Amino acid sequence: MTGMEQMTPFQAIDKALRDAGWRYDTGEECFFDGAKRLPYRKVLAVVPGMTLDELASYQDDKYDRLAELRTAKKKAATKKG
Repeated sequence: MTGMEQMTPFQAIDKALRDAGWRYDTGEECFFDGAKRLPYRKVLAVVPGMTLDELASYQDDKYDRLAELRTAKKKAATKKG
């Protein structure tokens, strides 16, 4: 059993992106290799067994986390001011 098989789908995507030198930009909702946008098929190719639905769930989770962070920052700024 390899390390990827023991990971959650989200952990597998994060690791594959790091290993490939790629990143996910939550604000733009795109995967990037440097400044170049990556098609989903390339991202799926580096994560064995990954489905398009799992990749979409990953994006949804990242966007939800960003929204929570922004909400928390707004609340903190409101309390200060």
